Amino acid sequence: MGYEKVQIFRIASAHDPDAPGGDAAFRKFVNESYHIENEYVMQLNPREFDAVPEHVVRACADLLG
Repeated sequence: MGYEKVQIFRIASAHDPDAPGGDAAFRKFVNESYHIENEYVMQLNPREFDAVPEHVVRACADLLG
């Protein structure tokens, strides 16, 4: 699922600051749209509703190698 891939990307990026992180728009989207504080306000069940765009999932996978 896309949600889990974004969270793994965020964890991996935090542990390796020298790893490629994509462009500024991508980093802002990942860090702000799926930040833990925003998730508690209102969230559909990510196992039922995959709200992560496919291009974000692909970018996460490409950057993680």
